[in-house]
Order: sequence, then C-alpha cells, then structure tokens
Amino acid sequence: MNGMITQVEFTSDLCEFIGDGCIGYCGTGYFFQMTGHAQLDRTYYERRLIPILLQFIPGLRFRLFTQENTLRLTVYSKALVMFLHGLGFPLGKKATTVRIPEHVLSPAAVRGLFDTDGYVFFDKRPTYRKPYLRIGIHLQNPGLIEQVYDYLNSRGISATITTRKTKVQLNGPAVQNFLVQIGFSNPRHLSKLEETFKRDSEDTSGIASVAQQ
Repeated sequence: MNGMITQVEFTSDLCEFIGDGCIGYCGTGYFFQMTGHAQLDRTYYERRLIPILLQFIPGLRFRLFTQENTLRLTVYSKALVMFLHGLGFPLGKKATTVRIPEHVLSPAAVRGLFDTDGYVFFDKRPTYRKPYLRIGIHLQNPGLIEQVYDYLNSRGISATITTRKTKVQLNGPAVQNFLVQIGFSNPRHLSKLEETFKRDSEDTSGIASVAQQ
C-alpha cells in the first residue's frame, strides 16, 4: 500500500509505535523500523505489534528478523511513513519531539509506551530486605517524558522524573497504583512481575491479572 492514510483515528494501540521507532527512505522505498530484544520481545512483536499494524493497514509488507541479540521489525509502507511523519516523526532518525495527541491520551496509550520503552527492575542493594521493585520508562524525548509524568501524577500515581527529562520512574506504592490503573501487555514485563507475585503473593494479590488489562 503506497497511497496516503486518510480519515484514520489515532488509537491508543498506535501509541505503542511512537516511542521507539524511526522512519526513513532508501533505494527500496519508504520504511518504518523498530527494534527490541531478540528473545525477550519476540512474542510481543509477533502477537501484539504486528497484528496491530496489519489491522491498521491490511496486506502490509514487513520483515521481522534477528541480528545478534537484536530483534528488528521493518515495515515497508509509504502510507505509514507519511502518516507518522505527519505526527512529528522526522525522516531518517528517531522521533524526539512527537507527543501523544490529547484526545488519545489514556491509560491504554500510556500502557503502550511502557510496553515498548518501559522497564521492570529489581533493586537488589543490601539496603532492602528483599528485591525492591521499580517500574520506569526511558526515552530521548523530553516532551513525551514530561507528558507521561504529568499524566501519571494527575491520576494519583506518584512518579519521579530526571532533571534532563529522559526518564520517569515509579517506586514503592506508586508501582502497585500503576499496575492497577495502567498495567502491561508485553510478556517480557509481565514475566518479571510474576517473580514478585510468586515470592510475595500476599502483598500483590490480584495485581497479576490487573497488570494485563
């Protein structure tokens, strides 16, 4: 499909592509590309991201391949490239200024960003009696990071933001609040959370299922 995408609603699903992707043009045509971990992200790409794209543009040409430890998804579509370019994606490099449209900003949209660019981390320093769970997101996009920070806090999810506005992090009670209101879809993050659920089920009862909503 090489035409233009018109009258398309910017859904929360599409937010899963705006944080970690780039668009460009080469001798073979226009392309959109994003990368993940070769093993940890494959299920998420195959069962979540690719179906979203195919629903958005049926018959889309794409290639999913592994290069060392990197999983690379390349989509060949001028229509998709021009659509993303119109949202603020610069040609030839990752977007650093694009933001979520206000009418789309929602728990599902924020979940999409955390699925692709977020992390689940266990702080195992001796200071803590047991591994301390932290959730965060890291992007080279200060405007988007600030937007996520403001949105989380507006919902009572106490987040912290770095001085350079490249990272938002959740600690302590904010983690549980995030899982209840936002959650994850990426199996990579969900599997890490399962470690906590199994180790301390009485403190995280019910959160495992909520995190996947």
